[in-house]
Amino acid sequence: MIDVTNDWWNAVIVAGIAGIVGGVLYELLLSRHGDSGMFESFSRIRSEDGSRSYFDVGIIASMVIGGGAAIAFLYFMPPTEVVDEASNVVRREYDPFRLVPGALIVGSAGGAFLLAMQERVKRLISETTNANALAILESAESGTDTGDLVGAGADDAAGRTDIDAAIRVLRRNPPKDD
Repeated sequence: MIDVTNDWWNAVIVAGIAGIVGGVLYELLLSRHGDSGMFESFSRIRSEDGSRSYFDVGIIASMVIGGGAAIAFLYFMPPTEVVDEASNVVRREYDPFRLVPGALIVGSAGGAFLLAMQERVKRLISETTNANALAILESAESGTDTGDLVGAGADDAAGRTDIDAAIRVLRRNPPKDD
């Protein structure tokens, strides 16, 4: 078990290394010129019109993306809490037989995982923003103070700024019915 009760770095390092290996595996799985098992080397690339020059870092990019995605994976895979009954202490642990394969798989699909995670976080922020906006409008209708709501920040006594902001938010991001 990887104990993360007081030190998360153990899990971050293990996940990062497994993700880097996953990034290398991704490179080996790619088919280039009909063959797989080749690494992309460093090269300088010019834009089609020749006005810009780019540096392709090859396999290093897959390793960095894989490692970063695997570390971000820790957010979606929380540690297991184990109660030590003798000392009545709660320990947080990662099972290495779950962490390493999960981080390896996420590392091999690093780019796709990061894009999916970005969409999930955007949706969560949008839902939270909409919930706050709806709460502001509901409190305005009932005549209660909006100052206690997260992100409310009324500028005047009537909370007119909050109501206007809530309406703008809901117009930009209409709530989705499930």
